[in-house]
Amino acid sequence: MNILVAPNSMKGSLNTFDFADSIERGFRKISPVFHVRKVPIADGGDDTGPVLNRALGAKTITVCVHDPLGRPMTAEMGITRNIAVIEMASASGLRLLDPAGYDPLRANTFGTGELIKRALEMKFAQIYIGVGGSATIDGGIGILAALGFRFYEHSGKELEPVPSNLSAISSLKYPDQKLPETSFVVLCDVNNILLGDQGSVAVFGPQKGVTGQDGVILEKGLENWVSLLERETGKSLRDQPGMGAAGGIAVGLVALLGARLEPGAEFIMNLLEMGEHLDWADWVITGEGKTDSQGFSRKAPFVLLEKARTKNLPVSVITGAYESDASLVFDGVVSLPNKPMGLEESMRDAAYLVETGAAQLAAILLRSKNGMYETDRLYKTILGDIGRGGMEEAQRKITDIPETLAIHWVCKGLLHNKSQQWGNALNSYLKALELDPGNGSAQAGIDLVNSIISYSNRSMRDP
Repeated sequence: MNILVAPNSMKGSLNTFDFADSIERGFRKISPVFHVRKVPIADGGDDTGPVLNRALGAKTITVCVHDPLGRPMTAEMGITRNIAVIEMASASGLRLLDPAGYDPLRANTFGTGELIKRALEMKFAQIYIGVGGSATIDGGIGILAALGFRFYEHSGKELEPVPSNLSAISSLKYPDQKLPETSFVVLCDVNNILLGDQGSVAVFGPQKGVTGQDGVILEKGLENWVSLLERETGKSLRDQPGMGAAGGIAVGLVALLGARLEPGAEFIMNLLEMGEHLDWADWVITGEGKTDSQGFSRKAPFVLLEKARTKNLPVSVITGAYESDASLVFDGVVSLPNKPMGLEESMRDAAYLVETGAAQLAAILLRSKNGMYETDRLYKTILGDIGRGGMEEAQRKITDIPETLAIHWVCKGLLHNKSQQWGNALNSYLKALELDPGNGSAQAGIDLVNSIISYSNRSMRDP
């Protein structure tokens, strides 16, 4: 059975890669009849940079920048020959601040602008910017300031590029030198508009420390800023889906840098060629920290669900917590806590809890699919036969395991080991890994054969 493992990150606990590894361990603990393929996903939010870097084969460089409160730090940026990959959260993210230090009226995106400035200096043709996980609600003025834009009030006094000054901006000055021609792609993890009940301040402000009058100041500031930009450029901005992401960062980038706004999950999944992975899969396992109604705003697990549904594939989700309305759209929900526990404990033990939950799901699937449980038992019987020298009986039973399963070839490899047919053994194990690259028994078989023939005939390494 082909299991596609494609989780989002579990914020504060597991990155998307570790999340996928934990799910894989759970399935492999139950049975080798599962072929597991890991395709970690993102949607413009957490781990967008690492996921894009892996997909593009990018390397990372370190850039000196400033954090959301103006303190010096370093942040990473992914680079290929033509593309720079910037994760806003690496320079302007909420994770960089202690909750006691949240300051939504001052926190700004200047550090992200410093990353973009460096990318422009390196003359990349395209810059991808993942904008989730930000600590800011500044409409992108921090980024623009780092690129040379200046902002002024009615009296002509220059304003510091911080959110508390958004409502005072009456004019702006473009950089003295024209910025290099570059294509900007802004990857959004939500489709909220900029203002109002579903806007940036109302929906995302509280998690960034917005309380009381701060919300009024920021909403008024964004209203003034977008109005100025709409007059300046003639573009309609405020009601575009996605403009409310990351404190309205896209407003400034779309208006003044010609950036293209893209739904992050769709963009990334197309880059990952998710359609081909879904064609391979029999069952899909995704996951995230909390499965709730916010996911319907184009979060990665829900976009993956939509894509899987077009191919009539079942999708289960492993999650830290869930709302019933959101969870009912999936084919099974596994919630992490396996006993009464606090949030701190569950976050600390997330990897173990994910592995345990995945194993429970695997055990259900093993019993529910026709023939899988019987094949698993047959495999274990063959291992026993080989262990006690019953080669003929094992050979006969192997034919009852389909050649499309990696364990068929693992069994053949073990038989070839016993008869010291090292070349045939290697070929069998390699075939198993073609079907299931993470199969530990096949890899162990290859390592064993290589260690044996290294002391005899080295030419047999390439049979």
